[in-house]
Amino acid sequence: MAADRLLAATAPEFRLAFLMYPFNFVEVLPAAALLLGLVTIVVPRLRAAHVEKRFRLVPADGLSVPGLEDIRSFVGTHAPHLRIRAAVLRMNQSAFVYPAGYRASRLAVCGGLLSLWHRDRAAAECVLLHEIVHARRGDALIVGVGTLLERLVGMAV
Repeated sequence: MAADRLLAATAPEFRLAFLMYPFNFVEVLPAAALLLGLVTIVVPRLRAAHVEKRFRLVPADGLSVPGLEDIRSFVGTHAPHLRIRAAVLRMNQSAFVYPAGYRASRLAVCGGLLSLWHRDRAAAECVLLHEIVHARRGDALIVGVGTLLERLVGMAV
């Protein structure tokens, strides 16, 4: 008899167990975020493809944009290993570095930097030197554009 009452008391819990699934999801979320973060670090070429598609970056070699050739020669002087991609119509950003491999980075030059290059070349050179230092230190592999951290911060703000 006592066993029947105990079973009757716990039976509704089994029927409502599906209500606990969101709590399980919240418990798994930090591990999933960590796993996704590791994937963006472990597979930098996948991240590079994502960044180039998201920002519509194209190789700067074939573009004939005023000032872009000067920027290419400036970057070539200070960081000959750094390849440049461009998004000249994106005026809300200047430049950023993103990983192209484990030991390779690419520099994205946007329209904001080209505009700054024509207005104040010294300031534009400072921006480029800043990004070159990021590339030399390997910062782009861990933080920056295309990382899970950047996405989460963007959603929180």
